Order: sequence, then C-alpha cells, then structure tokens
Amino acid sequence: MSSLMQHDGEVSQDRRKVILKVYLTDGHDELGRDKDKELAACGKCKGNHAVLYKIARRPVGMFGCWVQFRINGEVTAPDLSTPISLAKLPQGAVRMGDQEADAYWHSP
Repeated sequence: MSSLMQHDGEVSQDRRKVILKVYLTDGHDELGRDKDKELAACGKCKGNHAVLYKIARRPVGMFGCWVQFRINGEVTAPDLSTPISLAKLPQGAVRMGDQEADAYWHSP
C-alpha cells in the first residue's frame, strides 16, 4: 500500500501531479511543536490555524511505501495525511481560500 492512500485525492488537471498542502513554520517551540509563521482566523471554530498553500508536484520515486516528491530542491517522502510544514514556500505555491482551508482543517 502506498502513502498516497492517506492523501485527500486532489490531483492536477492533467492528472500527472499530486496537489500537496503545505504551511510555513518558524522552527519549533520547546515542546518540539511547529511554530506557525502565518496564522488565519478560522470561520468554523473561531480559533487560529496555519495558512495553507497548495503545490503541485510529480512523484519522483518511492521510499518503501512512501511516495517521494521534490520540494525546494530536496527529495522528500512526506506524510500525506497532514499538511507539510516548510521553512520556505516552494515555487508555484498558491494560497488556499479561507473557506476551503477552514473545511480542510476540520475535515474528519
């Protein structure tokens, strides 16, 4: 079974690339949690969530059952069940709309 089974299933229009969700971080706090760089108010829970971006990437290989992608020049095998934390936005990143991001953060 591939790690793509954990993905929400969004692909590019030409069906050659996978749409990945990413957010910016500013390192980690003393407990090892990501320190979000950009926060947006949530319309569902009235709290704050990290701003989400979409990037389209073509798979470049496999690492066991994990699909590998090239992000910011590095080949990585991210966990596709959650958004990917990055220190720098990759080329082609598009900010998700507030309503779409709120629905993503509160999806089952």
